[in-house]
Parts: sequence; structure tokens; C-alpha cells
Amino acid sequence: MVWGVPTWPDRRRGRASMETRILIVDDEAAIARAWARNLKRAGFAADVAASVGVAKTRLETATYDAILLDLNLCQERGEDLIEQLSGSRRLPAIAVVSGHLDSGRVVNLCGKVDLFVPKPVGAQDLIRVVRFLAAKTAGGDPTAAFCRAHGLSPRESEVLAAAAWGLQNKEIAARLGCELSTVITYWSRIFEKAGFHSRNEVLASMLHHGSADRA
Repeated sequence: MVWGVPTWPDRRRGRASMETRILIVDDEAAIARAWARNLKRAGFAADVAASVGVAKTRLETATYDAILLDLNLCQERGEDLIEQLSGSRRLPAIAVVSGHLDSGRVVNLCGKVDLFVPKPVGAQDLIRVVRFLAAKTAGGDPTAAFCRAHGLSPRESEVLAAAAWGLQNKEIAARLGCELSTVITYWSRIFEKAGFHSRNEVLASMLHHGSADRA
């Protein structure tokens, strides 16, 4: 299972900027409309696309800071939109929000998207994800900022970045070319430096760190 977005106190409720534009790409109309309403209430501008084609048209006519993308879109795949965007001059931050996050798809998209979030996702968690993505698009890298703030080594930073992409420890070990036990050791060091006791606590704090930078 890919990590979800844990909860933490939200100190910025109602302070998002309407300059931040979000594109929701999901063929489940009720979900897409609900997400758009929640984001607009939080102060974001949100549009909806039910297909890759509609999403591409919207991206050609408007500038978006972030995309919330489902992977299964009727007869289409969300991966197709990611590939079409790969050569874009200004690539929006992308969060895959899907109920179909098997390890193969996660590995194939590693490095191409910014977050993996399994459905269902609550309204406040969705807002936190969008704030994280908006911070990254605005020029800051919340993961790098978190790593600097806690004095993580380059290798520890790679482990954390891979975890943010949705990789589990065995997949991280394969990506970094090291043993599983080595990855576990890196996590122990990350926990000690950051003052947490679990992977989800670290990832939650990283997301909050990115949101706080926008306050």
C-alpha cells in the first residue's frame, strides 16, 4: 500500500491564494465536483477534466500550478497525460490520486510525479496536498527544504524523496542499489534527526513543512 496523507493541525485554513490554479483530472464526476468545491472554499481556483483530451485542451489554454490526476480514466490512462506533459516548458506539480496504485505503476512513474495519494482522501488532506504542490511549483522544493532543516545526508535525502514518490523500502533499496537493511538504517537516522518514530510521521511533517512555507 502506498502511504496516505496523515493529519496534522492546519494553521492556514482559508488563506490560500486564488492565483493558485488546480486541474482535477478524474472521470468520477461526483468526486471531481466535490474536490473542486472544497478547493474553491479554501481559496484555490479549480477546474475539472474528465478525460486526457479535455485535460490537454485545458492545459493548452490556461496555466495550472498543480494537477490532481486519477490513473484510470474510462478507456484512458493517466500515464498518457503525464507523457504528453513531459516536454512542457512549465510542468505543473502532479499528485496521482487514485485507488489503483500498484507497485508497478508507482515505479514506472517514479520521478515523473510529485506525490502518490490513495483514494479515498478527505477534504482537509486534499487541501494539504494541494498546498504542498503549490509550494513546489512556486519555486521551493518542500522535500529539499525539509532535508536541509533537519540536516539529512544526501543518501538519507534520496530515501525520503523516494518515499514521497510512493516507493516502499524494498523498492527504495533496488532504486538506490543497496540492501534493504541499509535503507532501514537510513530511516533510523532520519527518525533520530527529525525527531519522529515512523515513516508516516516524517512524510506528514514534510508536507506540513511545505505548507508552512506558504503561510
